[in-house]
Amino acid sequence: MRETRAAAAAARIAGVAALTAGCAALAVGCGGSSPTTDRGATGESQPASAGGRLVYGTASGISQLDPHTRSAAQQLVVHPLLFDGLTRAGRNGETEPGLAESWRASPDQRTWTFTLRSGVRFHDGTPFDSRAVKANLERVLDPRVPNPDRTKIEMIASIGTPSPTRLVLRLSAPNALLPDALAASSLVMVQPRTFSTAAKAAVGTGPFKLAEMVPDDHVTLVRNDDYWGEQANLDEIEIVRSPDATAAATAFRSGDLDVLWSVPPADVDGLVAATQGRALEPEDISAGVYWEVDNASPPFDDVRARQALLHAIDRETMLRVAYAGKGLVPETASMLSPRNQAFEASLAAYPFDLDRARALFAEAGVGAGETLTFLTPAGQFPEWAQMGQILQEDLKKIGITLKIQREEFSTWLEAFYPAGKRFPGTIVANYLSLPTTPMYQLSFLNEGVCECNARLPGWRELSSRAVATGDAAERDGIYAQLQEVQNRAVPVLPIAFTTLQTVVQPDVVGAWVDTQGNVDLTQAGFAR
Repeated sequence: MRETRAAAAAARIAGVAALTAGCAALAVGCGGSSPTTDRGATGESQPASAGGRLVYGTASGISQLDPHTRSAAQQLVVHPLLFDGLTRAGRNGETEPGLAESWRASPDQRTWTFTLRSGVRFHDGTPFDSRAVKANLERVLDPRVPNPDRTKIEMIASIGTPSPTRLVLRLSAPNALLPDALAASSLVMVQPRTFSTAAKAAVGTGPFKLAEMVPDDHVTLVRNDDYWGEQANLDEIEIVRSPDATAAATAFRSGDLDVLWSVPPADVDGLVAATQGRALEPEDISAGVYWEVDNASPPFDDVRARQALLHAIDRETMLRVAYAGKGLVPETASMLSPRNQAFEASLAAYPFDLDRARALFAEAGVGAGETLTFLTPAGQFPEWAQMGQILQEDLKKIGITLKIQREEFSTWLEAFYPAGKRFPGTIVANYLSLPTTPMYQLSFLNEGVCECNARLPGWRELSSRAVATGDAAERDGIYAQLQEVQNRAVPVLPIAFTTLQTVVQPDVVGAWVDTQGNVDLTQAGFAR
């Protein structure tokens, strides 16, 4: 915010033309193009001025900042601002250099050597070097630290630091995808001496530094003028929480917010029209709405109950009603979108079929008169509650009662996270933000990662083979086998491939969303 929003609004409306782009590529029933939707756009045709304060709003509070123990999608906006990883995912999901400027693997893919950037410092002035990387990786590999991406790098057997800018990782098994794995947002670098305080006093190497953090209320960041990479445009970013989705939308309409994340899909067009702003869309989508059930507790410890539930879900109607058609409806149980190059097209479909659902539920011991629970956060993600209501009406037709339970975000999360908790008879509405690499979408189902408590036969062996091979065709064949295992077992239920919606005011430039729907503000600013 360069000036009061009331004063700036008229100038924005009069002087800033909305960028044009077509309807999102994955949209279903889109109904034509929109001049206020940017697919992967950053507003880069309009250069950003130096300075300013940007206010980013969300109805979901940020409870902690430690990236190694991330538990919620709303924390992800902070990671590229405060931290850097050895590698990072670009706008299309491709792996790019980060704090490592180059890397090479041995012929057997068991030894990886990384050359680190020299002259990089943490926000407190401490030099970044190979010993700092070693400390971070050792922390992430510690099973006592609930890191969501540990299994991606668990084959690291030893960490060598022959020089400050040279890092050698020796693996217990071949891994041809290690640089992709290291781009995960929870594998970024934290100043090792601040591990114990990182939740509320995070120190990284990123383009912004932490100025203030009040859990579940706001986070204030200021530009890091000593950043090793491209300097940020903004002086300050404030991430604020609104009481609920309605209050957040009101704040955006009034101009109190520059960026609003996780907008209810049905509200996007109205907010854009009211402000002459823009909706940001990714170039591609590797995220979506998934429902989780406890594979280790009745009734969903029986695969027939999970298959029955998937047949009882009218995914087409849910996308149309709850998501305004913004996304892609899957026909199978695969974690991969049908647009993913590794998607296995021969998988058996799970069409909406209440008769089939009734029969499978009966085989699993779930008959008329049974009650299930649908768990969703209160005050945010109202589209999830809409989906629950659609399921409630359909289950009622086959004699099953669905109780919709809305809880505060922290209570909702604690009911099923981290993996290992039991939540019998409960369907958890969730959103999974996943990387584009097929293996690292499928790796969510690794034992100990998915809150669904799945234990899929042969999964570990197939996953190890997929990351070990450097042959892309062979890897695609293994991806097909993994999807066949998943499609039979239905450990989680994919509802729609879509991203959380983001809108920006018309003078905001340089902001973009990645394939996972996460907002990148590293080069955001205000139009000149």
